[in-house]
Amino acid sequence: MIVYGDPRFGIEAKEFIQHLERQTALIHWDNLDAARSVLIQCGQFEQGIMDQYEEQNKSLIQSRVQTVTDSASTLFYALLFDACRKLPEPRYEIRTALDHLQSALQQVQDINNVSLQIKVPEGFEFYTLYPEQYCFAACKWCSHHVSVPPRKKAVVIGLRSIGTSLSALVATTLEVVGWETLRFTVRPRGNPFEREANIPDIDLTDIAQVLIVDEGPGISGSSLTAVVQVLLEKSFPLECITLFPGHAGEPGCFASPRVRSIWSSIPKQIVTLDELHWNNRSLPELLTSKSEEMFHPAVFDGIEDLSAGLWRRHAYPNASEWPCICLTFERTKYLCSASGSLAIIWKFIGLGSLNEKCSNSYDLVRRSQVGPTKNLHLPVLGLFNGFMALPWIGGRRLLCSDASNPLILGTIAQHIIASSIPSQSEERNAAEITRLGQMLQGNTMESLGERYAHCINRSIGVALNQSPGLNYGDGHLGPHEWIQTPQGALFKVDNFGHRIDHTIVGTQSILWDIARATIEWKMNRITSAAFYSIIESAGVAIPPDALTFYRMAYAAFRLGQISLCRTSTTSETWELIHSQHAATYHREYLAHELELQTSETG
Repeated sequence: MIVYGDPRFGIEAKEFIQHLERQTALIHWDNLDAARSVLIQCGQFEQGIMDQYEEQNKSLIQSRVQTVTDSASTLFYALLFDACRKLPEPRYEIRTALDHLQSALQQVQDINNVSLQIKVPEGFEFYTLYPEQYCFAACKWCSHHVSVPPRKKAVVIGLRSIGTSLSALVATTLEVVGWETLRFTVRPRGNPFEREANIPDIDLTDIAQVLIVDEGPGISGSSLTAVVQVLLEKSFPLECITLFPGHAGEPGCFASPRVRSIWSSIPKQIVTLDELHWNNRSLPELLTSKSEEMFHPAVFDGIEDLSAGLWRRHAYPNASEWPCICLTFERTKYLCSASGSLAIIWKFIGLGSLNEKCSNSYDLVRRSQVGPTKNLHLPVLGLFNGFMALPWIGGRRLLCSDASNPLILGTIAQHIIASSIPSQSEERNAAEITRLGQMLQGNTMESLGERYAHCINRSIGVALNQSPGLNYGDGHLGPHEWIQTPQGALFKVDNFGHRIDHTIVGTQSILWDIARATIEWKMNRITSAAFYSIIESAGVAIPPDALTFYRMAYAAFRLGQISLCRTSTTSETWELIHSQHAATYHREYLAHELELQTSETG
């Protein structure tokens, strides 16, 4: 089933450079968050340029852009050393490193103003992957390779996209302890389950070691091993290659025997999130300390991991009431508790990669705090180390039956309208709808067979020609996303950032949120008619045939998500029961909509 997407956006090169200059000017000696964000964004700029000129001989441009990322890496290393003192001493002090970065940005000012396609690095943005993990992993690697004589020379290969900034940081760390490095990046291409890679034609005879850096392995593991395969074909010894992956797991269920064979036989260097420490403090300890700083003199005496759906233990009296969620896409969360009723939930929102034109996840959080329905949203208490702090409030999670309450139904409708954003260009909208239609086709064929292909094609055509002129702004609208306090106040949780995630959905019409709410709240014909009437009375047109496309698309997408969840879940009885019920509901909903479309088209 089709579930995953590849989030990206377009931006002009000169606009990106100007943005990087503004962000660099905000860095000061104790702001590791700002330096990390700039490192990540410089890596995104390098990715965009390298992809743009991959087939052209633009070595001077590429070299200068790579120097920008290398300089950002040197600055980040200096700040990290200042914060940790557990690393080898940097080559440059913070002020000197900052000057080098500003100078490197000056050197790319005369670049042609080409339009770049920038990818959002998923590990940094969605999966709590810190550049620091690779820095400490490189330190561990250096401690195991101290006796390589006589000339210590290593090649560091980053896999685009995320491998730009990560390979720069690994190379910086090696250089600090005396290694001479050659760094470049590659873009594996081809079948996603059997990637192929090309590397520059370089002389490997005097290279002692090759380090390959990425956030994988993914479901096939073929990107990392594709680079290994090329090196082996060039007769480079396997024992002199080390992989720097993002986690300690094996390649996923689509890995070929060849990939698994290479993976099992090659050294890997990893520092997990649990192993990562800043000044001898783990991530939970760091968040606890920040909570106490924010709420002095309160003492926070407990922190609990609420990731992977564990938040439901606090939201529901027993597991039989848990909503079905896709654990794969759950963000990292921690609950910090103080004496009394004070509790804060820290939710990972990203490390500051650019995910729209000149904006990041922190900017999206700030925007979510304004608008006509801002009182529905929990107040953001702080932003720190890639996490957003929110108050944990007690109350009742809403149920599907609550949609029969006109006040609640109206609140949902108002929230959808208030969180919407202006539509994009017709060309961009068409591309987004077409991609969603391909998912609908693929997931329907896999779950229900081929007989509905004709009516799906017709429905896609309708959606392409009928748009309300607004795009959705929330994306998570199930009953469990709403809390009613004992005093009767309603709060919408998890209300931003879902237009930019790791799914196929992307930026769609406001009809996506309307369809999602209709399905997740299990609205009957009378309730859904009242719901649509409230929205249309606010001036938002709801073309019926286009809405049908989005209802079918959402049901097909959710069916794919649940299937993915079921393959990755443990043997928890209630988890399996909930996913089975949810899969049946969405499959039947999709089949019903398709049958109606088939009968209407004859």
